Amino acid sequence: MIFPSAVAKTFLTDIGLKPTSEYFITYMNQTYAVGKAATHCMITETSFSDDRFVSEFSKLLILTALMALDSDREIELGLGLPLMLYPKLKEKVRDYFEFAEEIIVDSNNVAHTYHITRCEVFPQGVGALFSIDSNIEKGIYCVLDIGFRTTDVIVVEVNENNINPLLELCFTLDKGMSMAIEKLSIILERKYGVSYDTNLLLDIHERFADIRTWQKNKHRRKKKKSSTL
Repeated sequence: MIFPSAVAKTFLTDIGLKPTSEYFITYMNQTYAVGKAATHCMITETSFSDDRFVSEFSKLLILTALMALDSDREIELGLGLPLMLYPKLKEKVRDYFEFAEEIIVDSNNVAHTYHITRCEVFPQGVGALFSIDSNIEKGIYCVLDIGFRTTDVIVVEVNENNINPLLELCFTLDKGMSMAIEKLSIILERKYGVSYDTNLLLDIHERFADIRTWQKNKHRRKKKKSSTL
């Protein structure tokens, strides 16, 4: 489930107009546009402060994702933090979400109730391990999490019960996708004499990422279907 980390206060009218894109939810008697829908609003919140991880902003993103995934009421939640903030905010984020009980209402006026029975917090790149179809054997693994401006190198130890980050072996490089996009722009300009806007190159990258995600999910569905025959 992928959507932009954007939230905007809005409202739904009752004159027969339908939202043009997902997602619209109501939380604590306030209606919000979340994800792409929020990017179409006049005032959009895309928080970059450290406090965003323990705020209503993050809560709305998580509740929307649970709703979109048609999750059960009882939730075991796994969250990711940027590596540089992980030691500082791990306990704070876990305490903020664990044991919370929340209700949101979707655009069809259907209420969704969630009880977070457990919350585990990891460095963001560790999520890649959870996307592997087969069971992960015990051992020590290194994950490269390439972001827009930085790349996190995350070393974890996997045992029978947990995935434990080995923080003394983790570090962040001040290089990311922005450098690759900048170099791609220079190559295109030198070869074809055309200058491309960074936002356009980012959009192209995101479109390819969406295609790869779709292909991967299609392969998983096909594999799951064949295993049930």
